[in-house]
Amino acid sequence: MPVMVNRTEWLTTNECAAFLGVKQRRVLQFIEEGRLKATKIGRPWFVKRSHLEKFDAIERKPGNLTGKPRKSKKKKKVKAPAK
Repeated sequence: MPVMVNRTEWLTTNECAAFLGVKQRRVLQFIEEGRLKATKIGRPWFVKRSHLEKFDAIERKPGNLTGKPRKSKKKKKVKAPAK
C-alpha cells in the first residue's frame, strides 16, 4: 500500500539533488554521513524542505555559488619534445 506524503513539505532524494546541484548519490552520502536529516518511508528516503534549506545554508561555502567543487589551478607539466 503506497504511503501518502505531503509533497510540499517532503522532498525525494532526486528533488534534493536538483535543489543542491549535485547527483542523487551525493545526497544519499549526506544522509548516510548524518549531515542531512532524512526519513525512510518504505524504500525511498524523504527530506523535509526545512532541513534541506538549513543544510544548504550551512554547507554551501561563501563564494562558491554553484555548490560544485572549484577546479584547481595547478600548472601542467610540459613534456620535452622527443629527439
